[in-house]
Amino acid sequence: MNKYLKLSILLLFFPFASIHAQFLDKEPDNEILIKTEASGIFTTGDNAPFWMINNQYGIGWHERNNQYLRAGIFVDKSISKIGVSAGGDFIIANNLESDVFVQQLYLDLKYQKIGLSLGQKERKMLFRNNSLSTGGLSLSNNYRPIPQAELSTKEFIPLPFTKNSLSFMGGVSYGFYTDNDYRNKAGNGTYLKNALFHHKYLYMKLEKPQSAWNLIAGVEIATQWGGDRYDNDTLSYSNPHSLKDMFKVFTHRSGGGDARDEDQINRLGETWGSYHLVFNYNFKNNSSLRIFYEHFFDDRSGIEYMNYPDGTYGVEYNFNKKQLLSTILFEFVYTRHQSGPREYDEDGNWIHISTADDYYNNWSYISNQHHGFVTGNPLLTSPVYYKGKSLAILNSQIAAYHLGAEGWLHENLSYKALVTYSQGYGTPLRKLPKKAKDFMSSVELRYSNPSLDGWKFCGGVAYDNSNMFIGKNLGVQFKISKEFNIK
Repeated sequence: MNKYLKLSILLLFFPFASIHAQFLDKEPDNEILIKTEASGIFTTGDNAPFWMINNQYGIGWHERNNQYLRAGIFVDKSISKIGVSAGGDFIIANNLESDVFVQQLYLDLKYQKIGLSLGQKERKMLFRNNSLSTGGLSLSNNYRPIPQAELSTKEFIPLPFTKNSLSFMGGVSYGFYTDNDYRNKAGNGTYLKNALFHHKYLYMKLEKPQSAWNLIAGVEIATQWGGDRYDNDTLSYSNPHSLKDMFKVFTHRSGGGDARDEDQINRLGETWGSYHLVFNYNFKNNSSLRIFYEHFFDDRSGIEYMNYPDGTYGVEYNFNKKQLLSTILFEFVYTRHQSGPREYDEDGNWIHISTADDYYNNWSYISNQHHGFVTGNPLLTSPVYYKGKSLAILNSQIAAYHLGAEGWLHENLSYKALVTYSQGYGTPLRKLPKKAKDFMSSVELRYSNPSLDGWKFCGGVAYDNSNMFIGKNLGVQFKISKEFNIK
């Protein structure tokens, strides 16, 4: 589609979506939310600024100048004792990966504390600040939503005979990746199509009644499995994907005779995950403190902590007040160890195969990405920055320092600020020719006023200074959004 034609459609579409929403018929038992948004990024330098396109649920691209219009309709309704939520969220874009795409399309059902979610939905990270954090190492809000069916508890459920001091939360899902076209274009002849996705998690919370603190500990595990492997743009093999294989993925069993040798020796699919430890404390002045630790693993060595001290270490303080500084967060992300380098015997044979973990990469399944963005922490550089030359993650060994803050400059004017410094070393198997030094920063101002009847305005400026993939970038972003509540 012609560039100027796309821009014309964008400009026409936004007011149309706003006007159309006003003529929807009201349904007395429904709560309908209409959201429309227009956004534009304008940059000088090598790429669009880092924090303007990362951790945006995959809505972003490396192109220096890109724009989109977004329109969505979301419905919440109670039918007897079952809560029903549904949403459709659509984007028309200029200089993103696709000109038109579906961002969300889902149906959620909830009965008491149990929920079933079907479809493509922006799923937030648990027990992490989704606005200020760099993101989870296993799964984050960095990538385009993966369509899936998820069965989960919607809140913590007390365990019997514990006097409500011990409770659990968990979930399990299966889904499929939707980025076949991107993998084909960016894989340089080597890629996996029709890949499947599996995710599960379990958290336990220790909290005495009326206590000021609680402790949450848990584990989450994700698996990429199935799919057709192509080499030199020719089908090499198809990974097994039957119902029996689905159960093997859930229980982490090895593959059968129709699986690749490595999946028969180890486990079926590419599996990775994290241990989580979160301490929360609520002070008497209504402020709160959160200290958290995430330990990443992608094989047995990581599960057994042979890759220590790799992980994310963080602290967040929330004043819970509408003031100049309302929330501040600091994170240290370290992934340099990866169970140590490869070791060889005197004959050149690789020994200690549990070393050189090579995070987010796998020979059979290529890498942990979706539509060009890593499914974990974006500081481990996404393939989108390689601009169609590789699907591999080329910079996964990092040491990064990150500071995020939010607050209010005025009753109706808030801000968000992010500053990050990261040093990258490549991967255990492919060292960078020189150390990557990445500085990324952004400041965003958001204005809303009850008298504006649902209109919101946002403007931001961001600056990057990187000697490798991210580049040197200075950019601004403008957003205008309008929401309609219909009951």
